[in-house]
Amino acid sequence: MKHCLLKEAEVSIGRERKSHANWFLESASTILPLIEAKNKAHENLLQSESVSHRQEFRPQQRLIKSAVDNAKKNWIQRVALESEEAVRDGRQDGSALGNSQPCTKDASQQDQLLREREQRAVKRP
Repeated sequence: MKHCLLKEAEVSIGRERKSHANWFLESASTILPLIEAKNKAHENLLQSESVSHRQEFRPQQRLIKSAVDNAKKNWIQRVALESEEAVRDGRQDGSALGNSQPCTKDASQQDQLLREREQRAVKRP
């Protein structure tokens, strides 16, 4: 009976949607079908804990983890690049990035800044 009430409430009221991070929203068309396939494989595994169902489920988990990791990485790289371009073009002062240092185009300058930060981090007690 509980299941029927919940199902009817879901149909009439609808489900509450969680707010997702921007990386998820941008990659939803890729990630959601993978989640649905994993959920189906999980249901099969719960119904019959056979070796074949377990072998079907494990790769689905790994595939989703890989897709999520890639989506996050790509989003972070894109946002960082857009922020650097905004700082370079004078549309942003860099403080929103948590970095008051100007972005540099020169890779050797960036490498030098990274080495200095690493040295300071090592010297801290």
